[in-house]
Amino acid sequence: MKAKLAVTACIAVAFVGIIGWISPPQVQWPLVPQHQYQVAVRGGEAEFDLPFASADEQYLLVITNLAADVTPRPVVLRSDPVAVAETSHLTWLPPLLSPERSPTPPAEQPPAAFNESEETASPDASEAIPGSRTFWLKVGRQDSQNPAAWREIHTDLLMAGRHVAVYVDRDDRVPVETAAAIVHSFDEQVLPRLQPWIGKVADVDGDGRLTIVLTSWLSRLDEGRLSLGGMVASADFNPSGEPPMSNRADILYLNANVKPGQHLATLLAHEYTHAAVCSIRREQVSLLCLSTTEESWLNEALAHVGENLQGPAWTNLDYRIAARLASGGTAPMSLPYEARQHGRCPQVRGSGYLFLRWCVSRFGPDLLTRLVAGPRSGIGNLEAATGQRFDRLYREFAVDLFLGWPETGRAGETGAADSNEPFIAAPTCYGRLGPHYLAGPRFQTIDLAGEPTSEPQNIAGTSHAYFVLRSSQPGARRVRLDLDQGGRWQVTLVRLGEDRPQLAIEPLAGSHTVRITLADQSSGPVQLEHLAWGEEPALSTDHFTSAGQSLRGQTLQPGDSLEVPLPSDAQPPTAGAWLHVLGRDAAGRPVAAWCAWRPQS
Repeated sequence: MKAKLAVTACIAVAFVGIIGWISPPQVQWPLVPQHQYQVAVRGGEAEFDLPFASADEQYLLVITNLAADVTPRPVVLRSDPVAVAETSHLTWLPPLLSPERSPTPPAEQPPAAFNESEETASPDASEAIPGSRTFWLKVGRQDSQNPAAWREIHTDLLMAGRHVAVYVDRDDRVPVETAAAIVHSFDEQVLPRLQPWIGKVADVDGDGRLTIVLTSWLSRLDEGRLSLGGMVASADFNPSGEPPMSNRADILYLNANVKPGQHLATLLAHEYTHAAVCSIRREQVSLLCLSTTEESWLNEALAHVGENLQGPAWTNLDYRIAARLASGGTAPMSLPYEARQHGRCPQVRGSGYLFLRWCVSRFGPDLLTRLVAGPRSGIGNLEAATGQRFDRLYREFAVDLFLGWPETGRAGETGAADSNEPFIAAPTCYGRLGPHYLAGPRFQTIDLAGEPTSEPQNIAGTSHAYFVLRSSQPGARRVRLDLDQGGRWQVTLVRLGEDRPQLAIEPLAGSHTVRITLADQSSGPVQLEHLAWGEEPALSTDHFTSAGQSLRGQTLQPGDSLEVPLPSDAQPPTAGAWLHVLGRDAAGRPVAAWCAWRPQS
């Protein structure tokens, strides 16, 4: 069977090369492993057939809702046996071809560790830098036109470098070591690494340096309801603005509680990217070209990828990536204006970041330059910068994420996702990332012979859900999808390799134990890495928690089971939670299993 599949794959590739991608080849059984097939959607329904010759055959089904809202739309999967499997509902999709990438500079050497005794520019280094300045900051809930919403911040210069001047709120006490760390990190690490790709922030106030304001007011914005580590006010970059709504200066605001360390560089990179986006867009304003504000989801995604340019630090991304991977179909990426209140939800940020980071791995870092410059915004900006339709990009991203990106390339080919761009940090989606245990994106495994009707799966706009389809009984099956009429649906089918081990996890009723099982038909052993659990990510909160424990040293052979007791403090919340297990097959490829974890009645 494997030899037959290999021959089929070679014939398909050769055929594509001959016809020059003019028309898709006719779909035939067996499907080529790792290739994408589009399932036709008509109205609120979709159907397709699958032939199962053995229990080790598996198919990935990706259901995507491209609607421009965050409303969860239900999907129900039904299955019935048929005499013969037809291919009429499937269309083969050619691989997404990325344009030739522009040359990239050689990898930069990591910056030298900060040395407190190292000479750093002081306020006396330039008489042109004011020793004190007053800034206006919006701290209240009132409308911007209401003077009560604004706070006058009186600051003193704490330290200056070649490219940055650090001011501190007179009501706060910030150690000089913190200011020195800011100057060193910005001048030596953040600016040199980000400016070539993100762009240069305009010197609005003409002092030759970016201004950084440290104030504890960032801990009590929105009348104490909002706390931020850093922020940028786009109105400050308007040279013709008037106080209090504009300080007419190039400013980053940082919380006065920041500490020296890698997270500081991450924060500076994030806020610098925001400043570059609004600064560069504003500089483009003319009678013929109006400034376009970047949509929040893409603005934040750009800022998070900006963090990757300064190095592999994940303190601002680890929980967001973890929430996205655990969220199933409730991680909308592109938020409409009326849903902007969800913009700080971890899975929303994680969704936008992972998608844009994947785009950069496919189209190169100069994609960042094009996106920052605009002049379009949101999905239109992304389509113009990549030369690809959004629905095609999103489909490819969703499949790649399941097949192992960024650990693997397209079609599960092993290799570093960004081997030619080592200066851009790439996340892991399998293993440990900060305090979180990751096992790739969450998916639901369905035995079509044993579960003819699935439970409804909700999928929000610009989000997707994964299903791995198997059949414990040989024969052809017809799969029908009932799709909510309010969604804009995209359905993709991928045949998975028969050498992909079938791992399963389930909580045991009446005990605080989970059972992990490797199916009899699996091709070889799996070395377990970890067991993890966490709450269901929700759009109503900007928090996400998860926990886990190592299983290293435990190996499952085909047909084996392992029962693992959970810690006594691990309890599913009332709203439910999830469990997952991660292992590696003999080739080192990640193998995962997920399940829902609900409170016992």
